[in-house]
Amino acid sequence: MAGSSYTVIMTKKDAIKALGFTASLLELLGENEFRAKAYQTAERALDNLAGDWDALVAKGFVGVRGIGTQLAANLSEFHATGKFVPLEELKALVPNGVVGLFRVRGLGAKKIRVLWDAGIDSLPALIMAARENKLAPLKGFGAGSQAKILEAAEFTATASERRLLPEAEFALEKLVVLLEGIAILEAGGSTARHLETIGDLDVIALGDKTKILERLQIFSPLPDSQYPHLLAFHFDGFDVQLCCATPESIGAARFIMTGSKPFLESALAKATELGLTISSENLTRSSDVIATPTEQVVFAALEMPFVPTFWREAEHLGRAIPTDLVQFEQIQGMLHCHSTYSDGSHSIREMSLAAKALGMTYFGICDHSRSAFYANGLSIAKVREQWQEIDTLNAELEGITILKGIESDILTDGSLDYPDEILAGFDFIVASIHSQFTLSSAAQTQRLIKAVQNPFTTILGHPSGRLLLRRPPYEFDVQAVLEAARMAGTIIEINANPNRLDIDWRFMLEAKDNLFAINTDAHSTAGFADLRYGVHAAQKGGLPTNRCVNTWSKEAFLEFAQQKRQG
Repeated sequence: MAGSSYTVIMTKKDAIKALGFTASLLELLGENEFRAKAYQTAERALDNLAGDWDALVAKGFVGVRGIGTQLAANLSEFHATGKFVPLEELKALVPNGVVGLFRVRGLGAKKIRVLWDAGIDSLPALIMAARENKLAPLKGFGAGSQAKILEAAEFTATASERRLLPEAEFALEKLVVLLEGIAILEAGGSTARHLETIGDLDVIALGDKTKILERLQIFSPLPDSQYPHLLAFHFDGFDVQLCCATPESIGAARFIMTGSKPFLESALAKATELGLTISSENLTRSSDVIATPTEQVVFAALEMPFVPTFWREAEHLGRAIPTDLVQFEQIQGMLHCHSTYSDGSHSIREMSLAAKALGMTYFGICDHSRSAFYANGLSIAKVREQWQEIDTLNAELEGITILKGIESDILTDGSLDYPDEILAGFDFIVASIHSQFTLSSAAQTQRLIKAVQNPFTTILGHPSGRLLLRRPPYEFDVQAVLEAARMAGTIIEINANPNRLDIDWRFMLEAKDNLFAINTDAHSTAGFADLRYGVHAAQKGGLPTNRCVNTWSKEAFLEFAQQKRQG
């Protein structure tokens, strides 16, 4: 639409991803290796860069090591238009199906080149070739690799139909900018319910349908709908269904547009029983239209208690919502955070001060342990050095206490990767699996049970090891591990990183007596913002405040950790 003031928003994450993918495509095409390394250098520079992103964009990336004049211009254009020209030029030289193979776990540029040369140029072609035993003979593959790639490719095929929650929220933010002055937007569907992954993007719009339609037509034709108040279109990688509501119908619109299918089927069955008809336009009894400015009117008419949006999943049907669910403002301490000692972007001082600014009274540093060499894990000498720095900072800083923690790798046999005399020096320990994901279910279960039974293990970190839409959880008996943790008094982590959200909130619904910690696993001060995703997950899992340990005082948490290790 001519005259539109819509502005593309490019985040730091978008820029890092574009630079890295550009380097990968250069490697795939066999281009000059120094050119690929230049993009990799720029990628690392941005990833490690602290400071205000908007200010950096505003000054055109001047002064960033590894980003020259031309690349700075490309990044500025990316911010303005949403197109990173070097990447778009390379994509034009590679079939779309081949580009899509980069989403398969375990496939990098070199292996994808081998597949492409063999005529395997899409995800469906890859799956078929693996099923027909055509990958094993290829250079760099083999029977074992073929089986793993088939599993990863099938997972990718399923995952490709969904996106992460922050991506849906970001797309909605862009729509808000696009329709500014025309409509007020709010999330519907899975996004409103804070589901961890999103299929279609449902949106509720309070505004004039004609003006909304006019603005949206600049993106793609809008197909006809049997429901005149619904607009369907494609935007920012999502299939969008937008419901145009009026002040009188917004309550009914929210009810219809936010419920999961099982929730709505249950509600509509109740409506039929009462002689009511519900649509996102109105609530009717016979020929009368009942004004529904709020959802409460719908629930009252259905003779149902009000159900918060996040409690409208199939798993919640028939479950009473707890009255004392944990709230964001009740969190007193950040646990499981990283610093520049291992693979974080900010110092302990910077991280602790940022936590204090958020209202935290204690901050637990948990850098990677010595087995995590890929993440610059801490040697025993480094651990002692860090302890000295923490003591110095605690003597200096006011209003926040830094706790000495570590994210200790769980080794294959279930033990932790420091001797007991070192483990005893930490205030608390997060024990996590970072390797050997393919053990049998029985072996993985025993490994985890041994780890949670270790008196030094305070918290079991990201218990299933999943990376949403990228890596499935490893196989283990979840209920057996939760029970072992309950018996041992080991806390279960709710990893708030939206790429993980692990443990899955569905398992929390049955874990009535386990203790949990909502941990950001932040590797930078910006990572603290993920806390809200963890709180959302905890609420969906029905977690009351008293079983969320980082709502406890510093003294209560430290006393608990100390008593646990003493048996």
